[in-house]
Amino acid sequence: MNREELLKAIDEKYTALGQDPNVHLSGLLHAEPMKYWDFIQVDALLGLQTQRTNLPDEMIFLIYHQINELLFKMILWEMDQISFEEDITPDKFEMHLMRVSRYFNMLSTSFDIMGEGMEVEQYMKFRDTLTPASGFQSSQYRKIEIASTELINLIDYRFRKTINRDTPYEHAFDNMYWQAAGVDRKNGGKNQLLINFEKKYKKPTYTSIKSTFKLLKPQVIIISSYPQNHLHVLKEIFYYHKPKIIICEKPLGSNFDESRKIIKICRKNNSKLFVNYVRLSDPGVIRIKNKINSKKIKTLLKKDIEEICY
Repeated sequence: MNREELLKAIDEKYTALGQDPNVHLSGLLHAEPMKYWDFIQVDALLGLQTQRTNLPDEMIFLIYHQINELLFKMILWEMDQISFEEDITPDKFEMHLMRVSRYFNMLSTSFDIMGEGMEVEQYMKFRDTLTPASGFQSSQYRKIEIASTELINLIDYRFRKTINRDTPYEHAFDNMYWQAAGVDRKNGGKNQLLINFEKKYKKPTYTSIKSTFKLLKPQVIIISSYPQNHLHVLKEIFYYHKPKIIICEKPLGSNFDESRKIIKICRKNNSKLFVNYVRLSDPGVIRIKNKINSKKIKTLLKKDIEEICY
């Protein structure tokens, strides 16, 4: 783009958002230039390593696993772009798949850092302080596995014959190899590694909106589906339940008519409707932020509420 085309594109972008392009250009004029350490968040990144012992090689072990988690995030990032792209072309599919392959190459060739980069004596000492934590508890790696293969391939081989396409997902989940490995088959008890993992990540799931409201009567509901499904989901919610508050992800609907219908339905059922737009520029948010910074608000309190995400 030349200068005129660039300014025209900026003008069109912010005009379409109902914003004054000149205000954004003025902000750009006064903004500080980006610095490497700010963009990468170097100080925060280098402050994430907290050892539990004074053994030097524990730092290697810790950083190595943090790097692995970053690579897992990169893999999932590429998988998401493949999964949510409508009518993906073969070339684009291959591009993302090759990126995933390169990330796995980094993982598979990096184990020497662990094998050759630590003294065995140190490892045996600091590893005991980490019990029962384990890389087995990496939720990102579990997501990668689930996204990469058929469910049956993740079932413990001892129980595969009990699983078919009509098997409830809960039963299949309980027999995935990492779940099965954490259960004592003699008494059915779970080891602490699995207990901690499930406490952190296992959440109740429901097969339908109808089945959800047989068990729960939440007063606040978040709709976080594709915009074209918002109206349908909302109608089904109010058919079975009357929540006090609906929080809907932006955009409210896939078109103006659907958005008007959503507003009308919420008014009819006396339910307050909120659209989850970014609030960084909201005057109320700015006032609260200023009061926090000036210590006028000294304690932040958080009250948990039931949420359902669709």
